[in-house]
Amino acid sequence: MKKLLALMLVLSVVSVANATLQISVGGVVDPPETTIILQPSDHVVIDIHSDLLAPQPNFTALLFTNCYGTLDASNAVMLYGGSLAEIYQFLGEELVEYQVGLAELGYLHVTSVMLLGFADGAAEPLPLGPGKVVDLIDFHCMDGPDVPLPNDVVIWLLDFDSFEVYDSQVIHQVPEPATMLLLGLGGLLLRRRK
Repeated sequence: MKKLLALMLVLSVVSVANATLQISVGGVVDPPETTIILQPSDHVVIDIHSDLLAPQPNFTALLFTNCYGTLDASNAVMLYGGSLAEIYQFLGEELVEYQVGLAELGYLHVTSVMLLGFADGAAEPLPLGPGKVVDLIDFHCMDGPDVPLPNDVVIWLLDFDSFEVYDSQVIHQVPEPATMLLLGLGGLLLRRRK
């Protein structure tokens, strides 16, 4: 936690200055019409890309998602090689604190929050991009009896200091084909009874 606080202090001194980050899903940055369809229990890889050509380290981004999916950074890899670069996933009480803070900003039902720190303490910092800067974040669609389908999951990527939105991605979650078949048969039976 002390390491995280130190990183936050370093990063709070500097500004983003036109850095642009984008979410890619399954290796595709900005998929056409942002139509990504997953079934319950499906997993997909989320990556973060930068299109910034000049050196621009020393800022932090928040990546989070809402109620119908979770993000997992346990296998994630920071490809930006800055000496202070870090991926940090909030769990437990820390997650609750961020859920409350994001709710105050209008982001409700947040289930996963992670901090992506792009920082470099070197005299000549490494450039951020172009290309992939974070790899292998796992997104898992939620399933269960309390999750009505179909529904949309939103993944947000925000600047930590200004809360400016870098990018967002909508994932459409649909029932599995077998579930849709059973629902259709049930509907036919109900109609037949009338």
